[in-house]
Amino acid sequence: MKPPKALLSSNKHELRKFLARLHKWAEQQGIYIRQGKLGPRLRGFVYCSGYGNYLIMIEQNITLELQKEVLLHEIEHILYDMPESSYTIGLDMQRSKIEQKADSFAFSLLATIR
Repeated sequence: MKPPKALLSSNKHELRKFLARLHKWAEQQGIYIRQGKLGPRLRGFVYCSGYGNYLIMIEQNITLELQKEVLLHEIEHILYDMPESSYTIGLDMQRSKIEQKADSFAFSLLATIR
């Protein structure tokens, strides 16, 4: 499922501002966002430490638009999925219900913040 292109701003300045606000909010919640080389098939993932802090890793070679989508997707996992099943691991789960729900959450938020 892909969001309508109209939901994804092509204005890089606005995207950078949005991502900066999202990073600031996330750190206030104990969610730390980092970028690195994750490989061609993995855009991002979230990890919960034993101290209750979260780390969202995002592939560094994706567009700002996709970074926004991936961040919102991973935040959905933190808010709704991880409290119930913190050990869900899967690199090829794009079709699973948990991933579809996270995509829907991200796309819904994209529609409201646009």
